[in-house]
Amino acid sequence: MSQNASSIFLKNHYRTFVRVSVVAYLLFLSFHFGVWSGFTSYLLSRSDNLYVGDLSRIGYQLPSLQLRKTEDLLEKKHIEYSDWQGEPVDIITTGDSFSEGGGKGKNSYYQDYIATLHDLKVLNVPQSSKQDHFIDKILSWKKNGLLDKAKPKAVLLETGARLAVNEYTRDIDWEMESIPSENENAPNNNQAEQDSIPFINTANYKFLLYNLLYQFSPNAFDYSSVYKLMLDKPFFTAPAHSTLLFYQNDVSELNHFKDEN
Repeated sequence: MSQNASSIFLKNHYRTFVRVSVVAYLLFLSFHFGVWSGFTSYLLSRSDNLYVGDLSRIGYQLPSLQLRKTEDLLEKKHIEYSDWQGEPVDIITTGDSFSEGGGKGKNSYYQDYIATLHDLKVLNVPQSSKQDHFIDKILSWKKNGLLDKAKPKAVLLETGARLAVNEYTRDIDWEMESIPSENENAPNNNQAEQDSIPFINTANYKFLLYNLLYQFSPNAFDYSSVYKLMLDKPFFTAPAHSTLLFYQNDVSELNHFKDEN
């Protein structure tokens, strides 16, 4: 092959490579933009103050979507620990994300219902970390003087049902010589603004994969942590009124619910 012919071949090969690369890139962008704008953005990136339930979101199930409007109709009467001035209170609440407004929807803080309906002063102390044990927290409050200062009539502990047995039936050091490190001013993750999600993301692949595999497996062959089962009758008001979704740990933790526990 002459030098001129070789040069022409390389140029044509380069042009073909560029064309294929551009087409592949455009297809890549089109795929992500199409799936994101048509499906996954409704689950993951809403700007309309509507809350997407966890099961629909992590299972990528649009037909089971039933949006809740986040709105506060009650006056914010409960006190967050970061705003507490050291005055006595009637009740101290502590718990998981649900105690920190994570339930969303109408009046997401149950503490405001207690404060409003029963005219009680309620102090909410957030989790220091996800590793917190609530009994240990109360014992640490006794050690560090918080209970003596707040003088509550009761402490309300809240935790998800699947975690209750492990949380409250384990061995507890009631004397607790050492006080766990406390960081009651930890930021409330549920109130933090959600970072904007770019339209190119792995959720677009998961949306298609999960919905394909759900046709053959109730948990998408273990890819998903959400089970999807069909019911004999319609029980729900969502468009998928005969579809039951549940979190895998809600079932796997049932073996802890025994008489001895």
